[in-house]
Amino acid sequence: VYAFSPEMSTDSIPNLDQASSAETVYTQASPLVDHENDMIKRLGDIIRTKQPSNDSLLETSRQLVLNAIQTPQFNLEPIRSASLILRSRQANPAEASILLMALLRQQGIPSRFVGGLKITGGDTAPTMEPHFWTEAFFQGYWIPMDASQADAAVNADRLKFFDDPLITDNPYRLVLPLLEACGDLSISFQK
Repeated sequence: VYAFSPEMSTDSIPNLDQASSAETVYTQASPLVDHENDMIKRLGDIIRTKQPSNDSLLETSRQLVLNAIQTPQFNLEPIRSASLILRSRQANPAEASILLMALLRQQGIPSRFVGGLKITGGDTAPTMEPHFWTEAFFQGYWIPMDASQADAAVNADRLKFFDDPLITDNPYRLVLPLLEACGDLSISFQK
């Protein structure tokens, strides 16, 4: 078993500024998170009909994205909008995060795009690779969710570099510094 202990982030500590910000910036539609699209609205309606409580909406939305799309590894192809991702039924982890954000926002749940590094390779040859997931603002906290993995829990196998509401149409301004940092980063694993 490998120990991984990232420094505590103040992002997870709720305050009034975060709550009011979450209700505005993190629920907006954008060119990438186009939650006002008809297909996404219909999916949101289906989820709300089947899962009336917000805590079950979170996991049901994550499961829908996980089961509706295939997730190849991250690539540098142009990142698409949630509606295009849904139409193609394929998404890398960054795009799966965008689609989950759109479904959550369509239901009025604030969400943001998160990027960092994830430990892969198991106990024999652990490595870290860029990875992207979603955080949903629920009951005063940002809850990490990953729509590209079967396990609902986002474990301590990640090092968070950034989060963003993705209200612009250029997510590469976030991703490129992460990819650049990977070349200069040295991480050691301890048994």
